[in-house]
Amino acid sequence: MARTGGKHIAPSSRSRRDDEWEEEAFEAEAAQDEWIEEPGSEQTPSDDNDLDWETGWEPESEKRRRRTPGWLRAIRTVLILAVLVAVAAFAADMLQRDRFASMTDINGVSVSRMTAQEATAAVSNALQLDKVITLTDEKGDALAQLNVLDMLRSGDVSSEVEKVLNSQHEAFLPLAIVGQGGGSYSLAWLDEGSLEAMIAGAIGDYGRTEATPASLVNGPNGWELTEAKDGTMPDLGLAAANLSAVLKGGSLSSNARVAVPLTSVAGNFTENDAKLQAQMNAINAAMGKTVTINFGDDLKVSLGKAELAGAYSVKLTDTGAEVELDKDALSAVLDKFIEDNQADGIARKYRTLDRHGADVHFNDWDKGWVLNREALRKDVLAAISDGGEVQAQYSYVAPVKNHFKIGNNSFIEIDLQNQHLWFYRKGNLVMHTSIVSGSIANNTPTPCGAFSVSYTKQNAKLTGPDYSYTVSYWIPFYGNIGIHDASWRTSNYGDDTYLTADGSHGCIEVPEEAAKLIYENASTYIPVLVY
Repeated sequence: MARTGGKHIAPSSRSRRDDEWEEEAFEAEAAQDEWIEEPGSEQTPSDDNDLDWETGWEPESEKRRRRTPGWLRAIRTVLILAVLVAVAAFAADMLQRDRFASMTDINGVSVSRMTAQEATAAVSNALQLDKVITLTDEKGDALAQLNVLDMLRSGDVSSEVEKVLNSQHEAFLPLAIVGQGGGSYSLAWLDEGSLEAMIAGAIGDYGRTEATPASLVNGPNGWELTEAKDGTMPDLGLAAANLSAVLKGGSLSSNARVAVPLTSVAGNFTENDAKLQAQMNAINAAMGKTVTINFGDDLKVSLGKAELAGAYSVKLTDTGAEVELDKDALSAVLDKFIEDNQADGIARKYRTLDRHGADVHFNDWDKGWVLNREALRKDVLAAISDGGEVQAQYSYVAPVKNHFKIGNNSFIEIDLQNQHLWFYRKGNLVMHTSIVSGSIANNTPTPCGAFSVSYTKQNAKLTGPDYSYTVSYWIPFYGNIGIHDASWRTSNYGDDTYLTADGSHGCIEVPEEAAKLIYENASTYIPVLVY
């Protein structure tokens, strides 16, 4: 295409003149870089961007552009664009400073373009922060409940949301101009160490059992080596980790539960410890013998390590044990053993009442075959080191008479065999009545002996293992044994009722009229003679 006078013309047929014109234009273009505008020149192109094809003149700005490298022009363009973007981002950030950037979520809850107040409501509703988390044992039974809000580090949802909002605007947001610059955030929960302390305070002593080491104990069965037992304690670290996972996992259900597992705590050492075994072996060697006592009538009883443990003094050492037999302790052990087994013989008590003039004499004595305890102690002591059998010895005890003098001739006399009672006051018989005494069949007989009135009382309530009733008149003379009326009994006084299960629990039952007379005339310390 040819260009002339600044206008384009379509070529028709090429002539020699056309060729000459193009040659001249080419030469002018080649020389334009050397063209210098002469002072006073009035050549001014009509378009700064167009080259004057006739004169070869070009604007100065175009010359400078041609002289600037392309890479420098590219850097300059990028810098200009960056400044423009930054200015636009800053302006956008300032305009949106009270709102979250787009594509922002807190614990999975979108808060894009929301204010702090709107975001607080959205997060609270979505995560159900007004709920509680139930701590359970390993079986799923509830132990305690924790408020979710108490587990926020600040304890306040709105302040945590404000922190997230402020963190977005503390940094320059280059993407704010295009609506970007958000991110995923989480509420600041308590760390696991703080959660451990919270769980421990909530569950108290749950799951804490002390580990007990193996040890030597002198128990009901004598010296024994007890096994070590493991203890337990709650695994607070694992429970806190599970709780933290629930808190950070998103929405909390209304029935969120976290189990508090238990972990085992081992004892310090086991029953196989060499020191314990040495001590146990030493005790067995010294106390391992058994003594059998033959009481006669086919009654034989063995005293082994368990029964004789209290007769020894034991001092544990690092290499074993020092074991010594205590004679006084052995006597106490034998006494208790004899009483527990009712092996003290067949002594019987006899009592009579004699009246001589103005005084009353009450005679009390025992007689029968009685176990010789002193001989038994000596025999057991001799046999205990090697073991074996000893024969119990009995001695016949002649009657031993005790004399009681009752002055002033005031006393209550009770004859159990004849089931009768007499009341004398200053030598005069105040009254007498038939009675019902303690039941022989039920093994609650009335005790025999010389006693005295302890006190008197009206409307007393009497209670025992299998009874409870109120009597109008109560005259006790031996602990909880006394004389009283029996409104539930209308007959059988004076007969053999005391031999049956219908006898009393040990008291002397009399008709109400008789009980009233005794109450009105008896006083403290008046003797009561029962035989």
